[in-house]
Amino acid sequence: MEKTKVLRFMAMAIAIVGALAFTLGACKPEPEPELGPLTATRWLTILQGIEANSSFDGTLDLSHYTRSDSASGSGLRSDGVFDPDNNIAIGKGKIVSIILPNTAIEIAGGTATAPTFRHFTNLKTFNGATLSIIGDYAFAGSTSLTITTLPAWLTSIGNNAFQGCISLTEITLPAGLSSIGNSTFQGCTSLTLVTSPMAAPPALGVNAFDDTHPYMEIRVPEANVTAYWEAAGWSSYAYIIDVIPPDHFITINTQPAEVSNFALGSINGILSVTASVTPDTALSYQWYTFSNDDWTTTAISGATSESYTIPTDLTAGRYYYFCEVSVTESVSVQSNVAAVNVYIITINTQPAAMTTVAQGSISGSLSVTATFIPDTTLSYQWYSNTSNSNTGGTAISGATSASYTIPTDLTEGTTYYYFCEVSAVGATSVRSNVALVSVVIISATGIEMVWVPAGTFTMGINDLGTSPPTVTLTSGFHMGIYQVTQEQYQAVMGSNPSYFHGGSGREPASGEVQGRRPVETVSWYDAIVFCNRLSILEGLSPAYSINDSTNPDVWGSVPYYDWYNDLFVGDTAPWDAVTIVSGSTGYRLPTEAQWEYTCRAGSTTAYYWGNQTDAATIGQYAWHSGNSNSRTHEVEKKQPNAWGLYDMSGNVWEWCWDWYDDYPSGNQTDPVGASSGSLRVFRGGYWSGSVEYLQSALRYDYDPINRLSNIGFRVLRP
Repeated sequence: MEKTKVLRFMAMAIAIVGALAFTLGACKPEPEPELGPLTATRWLTILQGIEANSSFDGTLDLSHYTRSDSASGSGLRSDGVFDPDNNIAIGKGKIVSIILPNTAIEIAGGTATAPTFRHFTNLKTFNGATLSIIGDYAFAGSTSLTITTLPAWLTSIGNNAFQGCISLTEITLPAGLSSIGNSTFQGCTSLTLVTSPMAAPPALGVNAFDDTHPYMEIRVPEANVTAYWEAAGWSSYAYIIDVIPPDHFITINTQPAEVSNFALGSINGILSVTASVTPDTALSYQWYTFSNDDWTTTAISGATSESYTIPTDLTAGRYYYFCEVSVTESVSVQSNVAAVNVYIITINTQPAAMTTVAQGSISGSLSVTATFIPDTTLSYQWYSNTSNSNTGGTAISGATSASYTIPTDLTEGTTYYYFCEVSAVGATSVRSNVALVSVVIISATGIEMVWVPAGTFTMGINDLGTSPPTVTLTSGFHMGIYQVTQEQYQAVMGSNPSYFHGGSGREPASGEVQGRRPVETVSWYDAIVFCNRLSILEGLSPAYSINDSTNPDVWGSVPYYDWYNDLFVGDTAPWDAVTIVSGSTGYRLPTEAQWEYTCRAGSTTAYYWGNQTDAATIGQYAWHSGNSNSRTHEVEKKQPNAWGLYDMSGNVWEWCWDWYDDYPSGNQTDPVGASSGSLRVFRGGYWSGSVEYLQSALRYDYDPINRLSNIGFRVLRP
């Protein structure tokens, strides 16, 4: 099928695209750039190359050049205007045919003394498939021009645009043309036939067809002859307006649906036409397709009936179809163009996985960004839920934008769950990930805690030599936002055992608060004493029991290792036999599984910030040998993980509850470690350790009696 025949009816596509709130310019193809922008400098270089090329065949193909950044001058401008005039004739006289860039939407206007194509003395044809405007005096005086059809997307022809083109013999106007300027074809002395297929006459300027061939004829659809006779401008040529003579007259009685919308993966539709012909005879049908990425029409193999089933395997985008109904090759009619939209919504930016706020100073917002193919307006609805799930939920009244302001009346110690549903006409709605907002609990001793929801994760996935189990934690818990500080330990225990106590040679970094450095030089035994004393201070039921007592005062002195005399002081047996009181509400050390689950905060990478090990990235999250200056630092000075916890990697190691042992085989639910052992687990890396120690899965062990300047702890509450 000839492309010119197909393009006669492209105005129908323009109307449909307009109905979809698209501008004509937006519908033009924007191919991947292949040859770069057609700047004024590059345009001059091309012309100089033509001038110097003795074997140039006369055809200049500019189709794959893109727009320049300039809004003026020659070449292809940033607004899609093509201006070939650079006040020189070099190379232009050798050009017989020119193919304009695929992103050109307008030919620049010229003047009576300087037409746009004034130096193209041998130009016979031009191809501008995406043009919508031909400017004033564009081809005026192009005496060799012999085109018979104009670009299908053309909507406006300027004044004097083809004036004096004496080689033009016939012209078919495009179906979407809306205006023809003054004297546009004046002086085209060989022009004998103008065909205008539009039902509504385009606006016509004065003298548009004056001084053409004495026997020139204007042919229009039979049903619209009167409209042309009476239209302004056209009425001056009523004596030469005649009917387009068909051998058969085909009428399409039922057009295909203008717009069909489907969600990606749920395509189920049919396009159809009904038609009749006078005199009656058999009709043939052929369906065609094209897209707004490639305006080349393609006959669809096998689509030769009145109905066409829309393919179910289309990818997201907008597609166009039309049907050609014919009697013979020369007698055919095209249907209106049917647009088929296949929609998909993609959420590009998820809301923050965890946001921690404190009661009385709650602020902040949650937000998403999303894209929709094909592009259109998106709708948003935020939901709240009672669990860490984006299924179900309750729509929040008025929360209908891409951002949602966190309410200021949330309850302390509670975690809230929010997500956003993004939707658009014709598409399956998409829900964002769940965003947790945890209202921090601040205890009487200043312990700040966030809620960590129940969940499942792969434990030890990045710990070389392990066979990582899948671990499920069936209950959520509150975890300290940061490591227990020296001032917190002092407030509960009445002393500060830390090596980095702030004295000479052990001062905090400039600007840091000594009391907010993590407590260290504490044994595992010291940590469980702290937990029970803190619980008693706050009226909670203590978690740990030794010899059937939860009161540390009756446990006796804490065993310790005397480094100077190299001996263990105290009986460790009852301390190693410590048990957790079932149902207790007090503070405790996290199990190893609870610690890693909280550290990862949903991540599966080597570190909770990803797999990056460059100094700049790691320096945002952790204190280690490369940046600590050989000392501990105030807590909360680095970026938190996704759940709002600080220093889960680096600063000081953290004691965990578990005895050290190999991971058990198979999946685990609420594991608490081995029932006995000689060494306790600690996690997280420290101020003098290398980057490798910061990995979320890395585990180490040590005698629970030992006190070192690189080991501290953080606490947990049910």
